[in-house]
Amino acid sequence: MSRQKVLVVGAGAIGGVFASYFAKVSDVTIFDVNQAHVDAINANGLRLSGETEMVTQIPAVSDPAALADQQFDGVMISVKGMFTRAAVESLKPHLKGSPVLFTIQNGLGNVEVLQELVDWPVMHGITLEGGHFIEPGHVKHLVRGEESWVGPSRGSFEEMRWFGELMDESGIKTRTVADPSGAIWSKFIFNSTLNPIGVLIRGVPEVMYQSDEIYELVNEMMNEGTQVANGLGIELLFDPMHFINDLRSGKIPPLKHAGSMSYDIAEARATEIEFLTGYMVRKADELGIDVPVTRSVYRLLVGTEMGVFIRKDSGERRQTAKTV
Repeated sequence: MSRQKVLVVGAGAIGGVFASYFAKVSDVTIFDVNQAHVDAINANGLRLSGETEMVTQIPAVSDPAALADQQFDGVMISVKGMFTRAAVESLKPHLKGSPVLFTIQNGLGNVEVLQELVDWPVMHGITLEGGHFIEPGHVKHLVRGEESWVGPSRGSFEEMRWFGELMDESGIKTRTVADPSGAIWSKFIFNSTLNPIGVLIRGVPEVMYQSDEIYELVNEMMNEGTQVANGLGIELLFDPMHFINDLRSGKIPPLKHAGSMSYDIAEARATEIEFLTGYMVRKADELGIDVPVTRSVYRLLVGTEMGVFIRKDSGERRQTAKTV
């Protein structure tokens, strides 16, 4: 049987980790709009460091037209949520057939965009792997996660089962199920809580479980998220607080980072707040569920992000007594 052909759209953090692993068992191509990243990958391969140390030779392109003569079995969308629509719209005219679209992006709302834009099969899920873009051609594998969960959002289980099996065969332990909603919402509550709080505590993850006040803030937000999931009739796969409780009790090693949002704010990049905490607030409003803690943290992050961009646009690096 011939190897499956997989296109990875966005090879920054998680996309870079998955592209490297997929390349062990399939024919992978990378599409990324970062020309410097594409050039470095084509010249020297894609380097992973941290939990995984390897360099993988993977063809990479930045022009969608360069994909016109290829037909892929699967397309992994791993850009940030606010870029999903533009990425798929640019690729759609050049992709042949009906590849399985696969998303394990942060937050919720990406599946709806994919289903709106194409009529192809769509697979969604979660991963607990963690990565960080270091420089062109180099991604750090920050976290070696537990089991990933994937399954169909649109289409049959059987027509996309191979994608989950490919993940597992590549070395990313994966369970393919008929309905991964419980897993997705468990992680969504976790991410929509810890990512914004990670920004507020200045990217120092230990604060989340060493500070009694912040621990209670995390617990209250996750309780509100669980109420929203219950309102949707979703049975969570795991308690989102169990990880924080294990950290607090010393059962597992300390966290290595406070979430991708803290990196985005530190580097003056747009965050995925609207696909995470903002989505939670809007869904709670639809259901008539009161989420005052989540709403307050969401508002703080919207203001923080706005402040970062105002300062960036004005050229100010820091606040001084003179500028107050």
